[in-house]
Amino acid sequence: MQTDASNGGVILRKDELARNLGVSRSWLERASKDGRFPKPIQLSAKSVGWLSTEVDAWLKARAAERDAPLRSSSHLDDIGFES
Repeated sequence: MQTDASNGGVILRKDELARNLGVSRSWLERASKDGRFPKPIQLSAKSVGWLSTEVDAWLKARAAERDAPLRSSSHLDDIGFES
């Protein structure tokens, strides 16, 4: 379920977010706790959600890491790779 949030886009609920990202609900919980994924916001005593703007920023950062140029050959030298 998505609901409008005044300054953060929409609120993504755990089941929907896990399904859309292709991860488990438990991965969302672990990754949020250890800093690998944005933290959820508390909606009620037993309900949490994620701001879509924060999830979008996380996805863009992952894409930027993927698209970053490879390290220079000096890094390969550092790990003992010979060309």
